[in-house]
Amino acid sequence: GANAGSCTQWSTLTTSGTAGGTVTLTGGVLRGTGHVGNITNNGGIVRPGTSPGTMTVDGTFTQGTGGTLEIDVAGTTPATGFDVLSVGDAANLDGTLHVVQGAGFAPQNSDVFKFMTSASRSGTFATLTGDAIGDGRSYHLDYPAGPDFGAQLVVQPPPPPQNTGKP
Repeated sequence: GANAGSCTQWSTLTTSGTAGGTVTLTGGVLRGTGHVGNITNNGGIVRPGTSPGTMTVDGTFTQGTGGTLEIDVAGTTPATGFDVLSVGDAANLDGTLHVVQGAGFAPQNSDVFKFMTSASRSGTFATLTGDAIGDGRSYHLDYPAGPDFGAQLVVQPPPPPQNTGKP
């Protein structure tokens, strides 16, 4: 594997083995199922797995305001039904979480998708996109306060109908 790398605009870096050191994204895409030492995503897209799958960050995952983490959700099983980013150390969150809903998959209202685990977490994703499920339901972000920290998507049922009739 490589010792370190960077990803700039319009390039894709696929990891299936080990990329030690720090991978810094200022554009482009980092995807795959391998191990990465550290990730600093300032303006690129991180896509764990191979739709879906698991990417392991042995150290720290840091996402700035311009970065996007893209998570495929096509089932309820971690790594085979939905993407997982497994972070060995701290997850420092900002930027965008983009959800890619699998064709033909309809989550239940009780479903929880723990797409990120980490030893600790600071910050939250500033923006959630691709969150509409249909039928008035949507994904919402939740940040567990204890191990394995990270972040998860929960299905939010539609709001109750408004009673506009008179008593």
